[in-house]
Amino acid sequence: MKRMHKLIVSENTGAPSVFARKLSLSRSQLYNELEVIKELDAPVKYCKKKRNLFL
Repeated sequence: MKRMHKLIVSENTGAPSVFARKLSLSRSQLYNELEVIKELDAPVKYCKKKRNLFL
């Protein structure tokens, strides 16, 4: 979770499949983790142009 946060804050996630690989997760596991984060009211968004997640 700390690594995920660090990558999101630094806007160094890449596309979801790349981000999942960086975290050693499957894409579906990544989406499950992101859903948990969003349920905690974290304003995580995805920029299609930059292909990055950000807060």
